Amino acid sequence: MSTSKSDKPRQIKLFTGSDDGLRVWLSGKLIQEVLALRAATIDADSCTADLQAGDNTLLVEVSQSGGGWGLYLRLEDTAGKKLRLDDTGALSEAPPAPKQK
Repeated sequence: MSTSKSDKPRQIKLFTGSDDGLRVWLSGKLIQEVLALRAATIDADSCTADLQAGDNTLLVEVSQSGGGWGLYLRLEDTAGKKLRLDDTGALSEAPPAPKQK
């Protein structure tokens, strides 16, 4: 479980991948459910979510059938800019990736 702080109400896009099934709640509301037996893959699933101004609680449950388990999770704004949570839980734009030579 993680609590994030948003400076304003906003819509975000949540990308996930899990090994195996997955459920995601935002501030007590189920926003994503995937019932599957599968390996974790980056960005296998996505959904939109509405953040409220102030604190927002994200809870993720990964169901496990056998073997190892895994979870990928990342956030973007509606324009496709990557978002990150800093050490205080504040949500902000992620810094640009360094340019490769």
